[in-house]
Amino acid sequence: VIRPNLLYQCDYFVHFDNHDFDESNGRGDRVGDIKPEEILLLAAAVGVEHFKRGLMAPRVQFSNTTQAEFQQKYKSLLQRIHTEQNENGDFVFLPYNHKSYTNGTIENVIKMWHSQESVWNLMETEKERHYSRVAMLRSDVVYVTPIDIYKVGNQSIDHDNSVAIIPHFARFPVNDRMIYGPYDAVKIWAAGRFSRLDIHRSIIQESGHLGDGLHSERFLQYTIFPAITQAGVELQHKPDICFLRVRADHSLRFSDCGKLHVTKHNHEVIEKMLDRPCKQNWTYAADRNLVQLECPLSRSPEKASSMIMNPLSPSTTSSKSSGIIWHPGCDPTLPRQLKKLPKNKIQKKFLFWRPKRDLPTRPPCADLHASMIILAVNVTISNATNSTQ
Repeated sequence: VIRPNLLYQCDYFVHFDNHDFDESNGRGDRVGDIKPEEILLLAAAVGVEHFKRGLMAPRVQFSNTTQAEFQQKYKSLLQRIHTEQNENGDFVFLPYNHKSYTNGTIENVIKMWHSQESVWNLMETEKERHYSRVAMLRSDVVYVTPIDIYKVGNQSIDHDNSVAIIPHFARFPVNDRMIYGPYDAVKIWAAGRFSRLDIHRSIIQESGHLGDGLHSERFLQYTIFPAITQAGVELQHKPDICFLRVRADHSLRFSDCGKLHVTKHNHEVIEKMLDRPCKQNWTYAADRNLVQLECPLSRSPEKASSMIMNPLSPSTTSSKSSGIIWHPGCDPTLPRQLKKLPKNKIQKKFLFWRPKRDLPTRPPCADLHASMIILAVNVTISNATNSTQ
């Protein structure tokens, strides 16, 4: 993320949850210790990358919220969400049509909204600059493909700054994990959710979707994305973006971008990026398979953390020199003729390592994205040179 956007001279704004243990992630993932202070290492990483290119270091600012502060601010809203009914006695905001949603899931959705709005407000305190293009990114993921915040779906440059981009994977029915685009569009996505609660209530009631309530992705589909397009911004899905959610137990969701990405080559890529071995573990949900990579610390936590996060570490300064290339869709090392084999044989021999069916299973994880990063830029892109001015 940092290197593809160096020439835009983006400023960075970060909000994170300030607590040191993941007590409840909503849908049954294992819990674990969290080190929220590690996000502060982003400032050094950004500074080093700019220094190597002879560029001035940009602004990098942080804010955080404790669990006590969150509960105090949103206690009445959470009470409203869990109790409010319409004149027919139907719950308005509870997504009762979606059995995977629990009370913990609802709280995580509100935490996500709070983090998005908080980091937006932090950016707005910067009075010296008006930002024309903004990216909202999660900090609890591994980015395995480069993200240039001016590139649109066909890899061209958004010279007119008129297109907003969301990922093409994990569509339930749309992806809610990232956006970048014009300031006005991203403002709706990041800071326009609480203010649209009553609008959303009217929309789902009139359209017969009351049971969707505050389902995260459907809230975007019904309420946020229409507001973005009504503002004159085109919304595009970008299929070559991929990032994987990580968990407090040192695991990551290997199949987040789709099962075609679950290849031997990409498994090795993750191990190179993390500088430690990972083991595949399949979990079986009612409607789809989830693949998890277990990547436990193989050395002392302090040493491992410094190797992974230290921007001066040789293993993290040059992904090109270390041969770390994520291959989307399939493993390119497979001979072409293997594609003619029955699909199950290819999967069994080359792509997947399924355990025995009698292994214990776990339900799918909740989206815990309560930590957000903003990349904010104020540049114009030259049609002739594709360079910043």
